[in-house]
Amino acid sequence: MKNLLYTFLILMSCSCASSKKITTLTLDKSPCLGDCVSYSLSFVKKGGTTFFVYTSQGKTSSIKLPATIEKEICSQIDAVSTEELNPFYGRKGELDLQKIKLQLKGTTIEINGPQHIPKELQSLMNTLDQLIQN
Repeated sequence: MKNLLYTFLILMSCSCASSKKITTLTLDKSPCLGDCVSYSLSFVKKGGTTFFVYTSQGKTSSIKLPATIEKEICSQIDAVSTEELNPFYGRKGELDLQKIKLQLKGTTIEINGPQHIPKELQSLMNTLDQLIQN
């Protein structure tokens, strides 16, 4: 039984490159003292369909992700080398900035303020923001 659980966990952590599907990616953006859009975003696979699930202003929505967008996100995820990223960006203690927490490929990256998003993540973050805005 334990081996079955380990096998399941290993299969769940496969990258986009091997499965051409989004696997583990979550994004949480907190409110700030300005005009920050706050939300939580994750991806859920049901059968052969991927949905993006997001919560904003206390309301949760689940929307089918078009295959073209899924492919684009997978490509952006595959382009990111999490080993080269720091676990934290920005300055600690700045309480008025938006807190961003991205879990990607089993790595958690915290960013204090959108101006501190590393260039390696900017394209992916812009794509995820566009999903919420549309």
